[in-house]
Amino acid sequence: MSERALAGRRALDDIRQLQIQRDWEWVEQQSKWALHIALSPNLTATEFIPARTLWYFVVEDGYPAGDVKLYPACRGGITATFQHQSHNKDRNDSPWRTGDICLATNFRQLGRDGYDDEPKTAHERLHWHAERALEWLSAACQDDLARPGEPFELPALDFGNSQHLAFVENESRFRRWTELSDQFGLCVVASNDAIRGFRVISYRTKSGALITSDWGTAIADARDDDKPAMWIRCSKIPIVRPWRFPETWGELRTTLKPLGVDFDRCCREASPSGLRDGKRHFCLLGFPIPETIGGPPCQFHWLACELPILTSPFSKGGFGNDPIKLWSRDREMFFPSNGSIRWIKTANWDKDQIQTRGRFPQPFIAKKMVVVGVGAVGSVLAELLVRGGVTDLILVDNQPLRIGNLSRHTLTMSQLDYPKAESLMMRSNLISPHARVRCISSSLEDIDGKNRKDILDAEIVWDCTGSDDVFRTLETIPWSYHSILYSLSLSFGARRLFLYSQPPPVRFAVFAEKLLPWLIKDREDRRERNEPLPREGIGCWHPVFPASAVDVHLMVAIALKAAVESASIPAPVLRVFEQVSREGVTVGVQQVEG
Repeated sequence: MSERALAGRRALDDIRQLQIQRDWEWVEQQSKWALHIALSPNLTATEFIPARTLWYFVVEDGYPAGDVKLYPACRGGITATFQHQSHNKDRNDSPWRTGDICLATNFRQLGRDGYDDEPKTAHERLHWHAERALEWLSAACQDDLARPGEPFELPALDFGNSQHLAFVENESRFRRWTELSDQFGLCVVASNDAIRGFRVISYRTKSGALITSDWGTAIADARDDDKPAMWIRCSKIPIVRPWRFPETWGELRTTLKPLGVDFDRCCREASPSGLRDGKRHFCLLGFPIPETIGGPPCQFHWLACELPILTSPFSKGGFGNDPIKLWSRDREMFFPSNGSIRWIKTANWDKDQIQTRGRFPQPFIAKKMVVVGVGAVGSVLAELLVRGGVTDLILVDNQPLRIGNLSRHTLTMSQLDYPKAESLMMRSNLISPHARVRCISSSLEDIDGKNRKDILDAEIVWDCTGSDDVFRTLETIPWSYHSILYSLSLSFGARRLFLYSQPPPVRFAVFAEKLLPWLIKDREDRRERNEPLPREGIGCWHPVFPASAVDVHLMVAIALKAAVESASIPAPVLRVFEQVSREGVTVGVQQVEG
């Protein structure tokens, strides 16, 4: 035991409501140090919390570094699960239960000490956690752990397998659910080889109503295995007090009954429809949740569990298709009151849920876009657009991917010699479950028919070819009056970014006139530095455009931010951005024109 951990333990001596039961011990199974303590805060004992409770502080060998956890003791510890606590189960491999209580601040997850108020010295850290544990116990006794206005949190669950299921729910769908009276029905869940887990494709009610999920191409159009599942919905979250989900079929029945849901009836009436095929199926349990504690319900959430294999109508015993006899056998054999529920992970993959870390403004991502040219610049742009929340995107390019492209392209060797547009489309659709990226693997001038109509509907057109010939072709296309054209190109070495924007009608002459002085300057700068064009392959006829992947990503990001932040483009404008270096070190990018 290190002197730092001993110092942490000595610091607890001045907390009168804490008594040390046993000094630090090394727990081999966990590879942790454990300090056995008793907490006796000034509180009135409740059904779930006695006046005195036993706990274990558990720390890393390098304390005060690493995690500091406080677990209820298996003997003398609290056995219930509360809010702001992990699922509190007994365990066989240690003297403490699984329900560590949440004592960290909201900023702990950010990983930087500077954001967090938690002290990090050996003397202070354990003491700080002990003080917060006493506050936690007092709040738990008064049912004050989750206060009105705080973000709503679901009870923690332990999952016995690696399966997971994704669904889409939002305020709009919540209103749709509230219009229906059905308590149960069947749904379709799907999987494919490219994305692990399952997704809910649609729900059908007993009365025949169909609620579909709005998925992108990679999920909606690439389903390898559709399977039926059962769904049940409740009027409230099904909770075993104080704050956990049911663990057994008996607890589930008991919890659902006050909510007006007869679990056995739901299973009996839903199970004949495709669920008795000798395979495992899921049961989804849905309920409304608020955004904040005490707030109004605003969306549905779904739990999911794995059902046992149900009795086949063709099995021995003469059950036939009689749903009452079939479910009677199932209930006795597979759904006993003490039978454990195998919950699986679920997550809401709605756009508003999965893009909270950062996305473009809604007016921007709602636009239909076309990227012409998906080489290095276009591939980086397409990826940033999709990651930023754009879903309606068409990629136009007639070139295959070559090995030299990989030094700065977002594709990989597995796509070599395949059309860039098609390969990038497939990659882009796998970035977001809502992306509907399409491709046209032809040159711009050869686009006709439906493809031509599709691109004419675009509200933003990105030209990433760096080609005057392509820009001249853009001039011949009758773009919609409400669309905007952006031409994004780079100087030698990507030292400068040329971002040209123009509303229709597109005029090549205006673009060329604005860009020409900068191209001349670029050529002269290169001549002064005596930098020959790099070549690819043997011979003088294979020059390639010089720019590293780092510089391409940097400049494309600058161009995209500038475009997103532009309120409107009333007239043609060329904006030029230039990398700034000091003593050979890049220190930023500045706008030098426009």
